[in-house]
Amino acid sequence: MVIPFGKRFEDSSDVKSFRYAVRSFHWLTCLFIVVVSVTPAYAKKPHSSYEQVSSYKSLVKLIKSRPRTIFPYFACLELQVLSFKDSTKGKFGVRKSIMEAEVVNVLLDKTNELTGRFGFLYQDQTNEHIFQPGQRVALQFTTDRRIPDSYSSDLAKQVGRACILGFNPGNECDGVRDVYCIETLLPGQSYSSSDVAELTSKLQSSSDYLVKLKAALETYIESRWSTERIQRFCQPDARTLPAMQSLVPSSNIILAGQLYQEAAKQLGLVRWYCNLSKDGVPLDYQTEVRREEQGLWVLEVSSPSKAQLTDKEIDEDILWRKLNSAYQVYYLERMKRGSKLTKDFWDISPSSITKYKQNKIGRITGLEARLDNGQVLTAEVSDDLTIGNILVDGEQNTYWTEINAEASNGIDKICRTPR
Repeated sequence: MVIPFGKRFEDSSDVKSFRYAVRSFHWLTCLFIVVVSVTPAYAKKPHSSYEQVSSYKSLVKLIKSRPRTIFPYFACLELQVLSFKDSTKGKFGVRKSIMEAEVVNVLLDKTNELTGRFGFLYQDQTNEHIFQPGQRVALQFTTDRRIPDSYSSDLAKQVGRACILGFNPGNECDGVRDVYCIETLLPGQSYSSSDVAELTSKLQSSSDYLVKLKAALETYIESRWSTERIQRFCQPDARTLPAMQSLVPSSNIILAGQLYQEAAKQLGLVRWYCNLSKDGVPLDYQTEVRREEQGLWVLEVSSPSKAQLTDKEIDEDILWRKLNSAYQVYYLERMKRGSKLTKDFWDISPSSITKYKQNKIGRITGLEARLDNGQVLTAEVSDDLTIGNILVDGEQNTYWTEINAEASNGIDKICRTPR
């Protein structure tokens, strides 16, 4: 019913229709409030599956258009080599060498932009350059042939000559910078200005791709891990135990970065790193959150995939980590005390969660897990994914009652970073 502005209600039917409309609006408002109030916290802002699909397609498109040559380093300098000191003993008896040189020309310097100042896994991402023409540098690298990334001491032959070196800069201490993946691109003085120009062009093409790839990977990871998902995942009992294995940075090309820097106070340091193949294709990545004095949460170790990450999968992962960590912490605490654990304890180690119970709106309310001895563990799950009322084959189990009771304090004690 539409009532023109200024028109008076002249008959009772108009009044009745208006009152009915008001009552209908009131009840619809109440219904909306009730629906919102019973919806789980993680479902208030549904994560867009379109974002995940779109970011993955963009990533694949970029990878397909990559240049033919990808250089496995983020810095390349033309140097006048001044000295070379070989066979310096470092930690664990590793042979290292130090080369002192003057920077003649900077062909590439993208370390801070691609991996962060002080090396990957650190959050300080900048566009600042490390090297400048005329700068004197001391570069340290291993010449121990037991190390896969070692460099031959033949570099000593370059003393007094100019050469072009590509490498990945590491930390600097007392004026000496560790470098990795070092390679002589144009040795001696046999190269020309046209050789340098051609190499610079290829380096620029490679680094431009890596910069774009880093941005595409960050967009892809953010599409999977919104701030709401991160907040839900980072529960105290879901922390990653120190003994758990993280992704090994096994590639010569590693990209790294930090997400949601503006929300670091609320979320912690949300960081990622990714191994690339020699052709510049992402192999596997790790996304993690580190909070000062609290510890680490490894959100995900995976490879880029078109498969979408769902809220349900995240909740299931949280529950598995809580269950498994509770058992591991109980064992670690008993070992510290020198207590002996019986065979019954080892038999009830959780093997996998085989079933999740859900209510009508899809919230997980319970779980079933298979133990190593074939028994079935059942538990209730609350709205905030707290595990309780644990039974083994339908009966109370002394070990699991203690494990669950001590879980929170035990995990906090082991994971909390010391002041």
